[in-house]
Amino acid sequence: MTISRERLHQATCALHDAAEQAHRTDGIATMAALFVPPEGPAHFYYFPEGLPAAEVLAAIVRDSGAAGIAVTGEVWESEPGIPGTILVDMAFDDMPLPANDPNATEAIFTTAAGLGDDGPIKLLRRTRIDRTGNGLHEAVDLKTGIRDDGLAALLAVALAAGNTPANAPTGNAAAPGEQHHCPSCGVCRGHLHTDACDIGWCAATGRQRDARCTVTRGCRTDPRLDCRTVWTGLHPGIAECRDFGWFAVPGPDGWTPAAPGTPGATEDLNRLIAEAVWDPHAQRYQAPGDTSPPDPGLPPGGDRIGEGG
Repeated sequence: MTISRERLHQATCALHDAAEQAHRTDGIATMAALFVPPEGPAHFYYFPEGLPAAEVLAAIVRDSGAAGIAVTGEVWESEPGIPGTILVDMAFDDMPLPANDPNATEAIFTTAAGLGDDGPIKLLRRTRIDRTGNGLHEAVDLKTGIRDDGLAALLAVALAAGNTPANAPTGNAAAPGEQHHCPSCGVCRGHLHTDACDIGWCAATGRQRDARCTVTRGCRTDPRLDCRTVWTGLHPGIAECRDFGWFAVPGPDGWTPAAPGTPGATEDLNRLIAEAVWDPHAQRYQAPGDTSPPDPGLPPGGDRIGEGG
């Protein structure tokens, strides 16, 4: 299921215009999102407490049949004043906050991601907020090369997971629900993700790669390692969740475990990362207690060797 760039751009501009109007009327553009199917009306959601987890977004994608998501809200912008070579090695909690920068500016940002016929689509709109009395500055389109942040990555992940049926089979041949091309970097099934991919995981850690992991600089854990992983046709972790039977459904108190085939259940990636063990050699998660292959030098069964009959 794909969406045209024109349709996603139209929805993105409409959401951005609505955010601008909300700021003029109410003084704030509350975070909101449009889930856009290939055709028909889009589905509008308010997220006043911030964007929910990728699993929640994926569930909305499934329910709405969306092939594109646009998210808008107000953000702070600033230049950190720290060289990039130092910034990438800083702990997250030590990084300077834009809101604490006296020279920071505010802006309305609308970020969109979609599944296009020729690969992933990413769109960005920006309007600078001037609180000195001049109101809003004219909105401008931004190219992905100018700004490609974690929000675009999150939307791409949600779209990929939401467009994968919960009961799709796995195997060597492409199964229903699998995609031949990675929806983020566009590589074919069986090929390594690119450095700029928002979906590929780090082969060393089993987590998403970041700016410190590149082909030229190596992995953030070992500069000698090319930690790119292969696009299998499914989002990382989905196959393991299905193999282990780990699914979850949303409820009033959050996500709860569910049996495979439960209506509304989705693959429980949170449990996978929390409980399973990443095998860097197999480049997949192994179930707890099932991470060490048997020693080929030992006979099968029994605990005594060398006894005669």
